[in-house]
Amino acid sequence: MAAWRRVALEHLPELRQAIQSSESIWELCMELSRQFDADPTNTARQEAIEAFIDWCLHAPRHPTADHDTTTAAWMMFGKKRYEPK
Repeated sequence: MAAWRRVALEHLPELRQAIQSSESIWELCMELSRQFDADPTNTARQEAIEAFIDWCLHAPRHPTADHDTTTAAWMMFGKKRYEPK
């Protein structure tokens, strides 16, 4: 099992189906972005997603962008988290 999938399951067990069916870290990050935006009142889920994204941003880099957790997380969440509000 890919490390990103294992860590995602640890942080977001309620999203097991989406995590297991994601074919790539990119697909999972897109789904997590949708989940994050879908219910801003669900702070527990948002905090769990943020914890997973933080892990992605600090995970060992993969030599190709299509498998790199850092790149996927930054592209899906970097703007949301770091642009001025």
